[in-house]
Amino acid sequence: GARAAVLRGAGGCFGAGSDIGEFEAVRMGAAAAARYSEVERAAAKALTGLRIPLLACIRGPCYGGALNLALAADVRYASADATFCVPPAKLGIGYPRDLMDLLVEAVGVGGAKDLLFTARVVDADEALRMGLVHMVMPEAELDAAVDAAAQMMADDLAPLTLTAAKAMLAGDADAEALYEACYDSDDYREGVAAFSERRRPEFRGR
Repeated sequence: GARAAVLRGAGGCFGAGSDIGEFEAVRMGAAAAARYSEVERAAAKALTGLRIPLLACIRGPCYGGALNLALAADVRYASADATFCVPPAKLGIGYPRDLMDLLVEAVGVGGAKDLLFTARVVDADEALRMGLVHMVMPEAELDAAVDAAAQMMADDLAPLTLTAAKAMLAGDADAEALYEACYDSDDYREGVAAFSERRRPEFRGR
């Protein structure tokens, strides 16, 4: 199966956020807003629930709901022209707690307050300093860098170790069991043998 995944936007940018033009029809009132938000939250939960590394490849605008999806990734790469914004205060809408947690995890409470209370647009360099992204590079180099990182994770790293690490970081109920399973795995024996023999390990995820 897959050992790493990449999340990209379509059409030359990561995502400019939700379609505000449809809000009156589908997001007006608490009940409709709850249904709308559940879709966004389910998407983010599906991404954070992946047991393999997820890399976000961000170019251009990354606003609102698109930023929520980017924050669900484990590692976020951005082009130098990427911009970021958390705009609920410009629209008068609320921000769900679980998505708020993703933002706080990335930038801390202080950074989250800054982005939420100002709704300002942040450029890629500031996003890097804040923790919204982990790496910034020229736009022409972005795809190759992200693909190379994903390929390295898939080819060179032990998948059971990465799965256990993700579970530990997320506080999953089976995290301890996944951690212990690493030490009974063929991959652990292969990693030690490859180190001793000074060769590249061939991990099989078992």
